[in-house]
Amino acid sequence: NKPAVDLLEYEDNLVIKVDAPRVSKEDVSVKMSTDTIEIEMDFPEYISEDEEVKILRKERCSGKTKNIIPLPVEVDLKEVKASFEDNELTITLPKIRGKKVDVEIL
Repeated sequence: NKPAVDLLEYEDNLVIKVDAPRVSKEDVSVKMSTDTIEIEMDFPEYISEDEEVKILRKERCSGKTKNIIPLPVEVDLKEVKASFEDNELTITLPKIRGKKVDVEIL
């Protein structure tokens, strides 16, 4: 299972929000490339191995997860910011705007 992820596009930024219940900030890793972002989380096991239990349905995350998210636009890797509050990871990725340059006519 993977945690729920939202990818939102605003005029100047992309924003990624990831639900991370039972996860601490130290168990989160974020890596970037020019066209993808990779988010790894280590969710603690919530059912003890010595418990004698039959799992009828399991939707909550446990163990290591990895999400690789393709980015729809180019972002400024130097200006990416991330925060972790209330068991939610928020990553803000500023878009790179095309720059206009004067071209000298010869």
